[in-house]
Amino acid sequence: MKPKAKIILKWTGIVFASLVLIAVAFGLYVNSIIPKFDSVPIVLQKELFEKPTQPLPMQGKFIYKSASELSSMIRNHEATSLEIVTEFINNIKNNNYKYNALIYLREQEALQEAKLADEAIAKGDTINKPLLGVPVTIKECYWVKGSPSTLNAKMYGFIAPRNALIVEQLRKAGAIVLGTTNVPFMLSDYQTVGEVYPEASNPFDTVRTPGGSTGGGAQQWQQVFHRLHLEMI
Repeated sequence: MKPKAKIILKWTGIVFASLVLIAVAFGLYVNSIIPKFDSVPIVLQKELFEKPTQPLPMQGKFIYKSASELSSMIRNHEATSLEIVTEFINNIKNNNYKYNALIYLREQEALQEAKLADEAIAKGDTINKPLLGVPVTIKECYWVKGSPSTLNAKMYGFIAPRNALIVEQLRKAGAIVLGTTNVPFMLSDYQTVGEVYPEASNPFDTVRTPGGSTGGGAQQWQQVFHRLHLEMI
């Protein structure tokens, strides 16, 4: 073999070996930062997916209000966060079985946080908290401490050990997380179907899909827009 060919072959081998080592090192790094899932089956909250034996009381004063409207009502003492959060929770428990929009409800935690928000309002402690006392929901793929985060796949039977950064920022702004919403398997479909949660449906026609991958969250907006359309006509 000619000397020039040997040199080319040598450097080709060195470059290839270096690329392999870099790929292995990168793979080990990625594996080290990926959360370790214990794959314990998620226990569903049955009351979310079954029709209540007795409808919970609702006046309908808050559930179609925007976040800014709710925030204004709380700050101006036109309503308490506890009243608003209670109505949202009752609405969820009365209707979620029809659509499977939410897959996990933080009922007791949300009510306690609403009480704390009202106490902060009473003290005037509202600086840098534009969403103080306002209820929100979070897409299931974003970690909410103590809530399932499975991507609707059985292989990820996982309870979030902490809040995702975006969730933490919302909480710092004063928002109250009611729960998490339905998603398709591995967030990879335009319909909200998976292995862990009941199939989500469109609130206007339950044989149709609400879309994806934000299927559960999309249902809530669809209902609001439908209500606004009815009011306009």
